[in-house]
Amino acid sequence: MKTSYKINRDDLRPPGRDQELALFTCALQSAALRDWLAGQRIEAPAQFELTHNTGADDPPDLSALGLGWECTEFPPNQTATRKVHRENGPMGMVVPGFSQTGADIRKIREQSIPFTAYPKFVALDDEIAALGGAFLGKVIGGPKSKDVPGNDVLLLDQRDDHAPDLAEKALRLALRKTTPKHIRLVLLVRFQRHTTELIPEVVRLFP
Repeated sequence: MKTSYKINRDDLRPPGRDQELALFTCALQSAALRDWLAGQRIEAPAQFELTHNTGADDPPDLSALGLGWECTEFPPNQTATRKVHRENGPMGMVVPGFSQTGADIRKIREQSIPFTAYPKFVALDDEIAALGGAFLGKVIGGPKSKDVPGNDVLLLDQRDDHAPDLAEKALRLALRKTTPKHIRLVLLVRFQRHTTELIPEVVRLFP
């Protein structure tokens, strides 16, 4: 199924309530994306049309500016961690490492409850290795790879990551080992830290 929207280039607000649309509008505000588009001689006018693809029409997730845009959460445990955080309510939670639980919501629950879950030390090398393996084996490799014809730009959603620097390091190391065949641009999309405002921070990972 295809759904079309009008996009205002300078508007951070997505045209619909959808994570993929929100991720795209965040990326569009960045110099990282606009500079790449200019280098490809692709103009982003003040207003243009975007198509959101689902079902048999996906990939890509989004079609805009003559490009296919694939959106995926990375690290892949953010949705599960956010869900457990909501379940715990005002009690808060211990945030286990991806290397300890993956995206398994049952394991995240077991290790998240303060005072009953014993916080286990997270080895940074283990965390980087686990994140890099997930990216190579599940995002740009493996049976559900995003690196397929039709996907030109890969937007990695890191807006709810608790350790963005670790994920970025893991991704950079992984992209030294493997070069995408079809994807032309990889961007990491998150919000600036240490501010109460939602200000996009977009990091160019590849090329």
